[in-house]
Amino acid sequence: MKGLILFFALSVSLVLTSCSQLDQESSPVTPQINKESNPSNYETFPYEYLAAFPEMESVKWEETFSDGQWVIVTLNKTDREFHHIFCEVIYSDLTEPVEKISELYFAGKPEDSRFVFAKPENSIISDVRVYAVYDYPSVNEILIYNEIPFPYNHWQKFSSIYVHAWETKDKVISISAENDVNNSEHIFAQINSKEGNMLVFAAKPSSEFFDIPKYGDTGVMDVNLYGLKYVRAYDVE
Repeated sequence: MKGLILFFALSVSLVLTSCSQLDQESSPVTPQINKESNPSNYETFPYEYLAAFPEMESVKWEETFSDGQWVIVTLNKTDREFHHIFCEVIYSDLTEPVEKISELYFAGKPEDSRFVFAKPENSIISDVRVYAVYDYPSVNEILIYNEIPFPYNHWQKFSSIYVHAWETKDKVISISAENDVNNSEHIFAQINSKEGNMLVFAAKPSSEFFDIPKYGDTGVMDVNLYGLKYVRAYDVE
C-alpha cells in the first residue's frame, strides 16, 4: 500500500513539473530555452548585423585613355591591412549626364595597391569610393563552414535600390525604399555622415520600410541602398 502511494505521489510530481516547464517556455515573458538545431537550418550572414565598413581615404582613380573602357583605382598604401573591399561606382549615362547612377561591387582583395574594373558603356564616371572590411568572417561563418572564403564572387554587383525617404531619430535611421528590398537576400546601406562615410550591412530587412539602429546620431546627410539577390559566391555561376 505504501508503495502504491509513493508511486502515485511521484507521478503527480512529474506531471506538475512538466506543466510548469511548459508554462515557462510558452510564457510571453520567459524566453524559450535555446535548443540546438541543425547548422544547415541556420540563416547565416557573412557579417554581423550592422557591421560598418569605413570608406578608405586617399583613394585615387583614373580612366584609361587608350580605349576609354577601363578605370584604374589606386589605394592608399599606408592603410592598415584589410580582408577585402567593396567598390562603389557613381556615374551618369552620356545621354542623361545630370542623372546619377550608382552601383556597388565586391572587389575582393587586390594583390597590390591597385585594381582595375571595366567602365560601364557610354558613361561618365563621377566618383569611385572604396570601403574596407577589417574584421572577417563572422562567428557563424567559422562555426558552420569551417573555412574563411570570400563571401561573394569577384566583382559581383549589388544593384542600387531607390530610397523614397529617410529620417533619423535618436540613433535610428528609418527608411522607406522600393520593394526591391523584398527581393534581395543581402542589403547594404551606404551612409554619408559628418563622422565619415561608411557601408553598413543591414542583413535582410522584413519589408521595404525598416530601421537601421545605431548610426542615426552620426550626422547623417544621405542614405543609399544596395541589394543582392544571390547569396553566396558558390551559389552563383
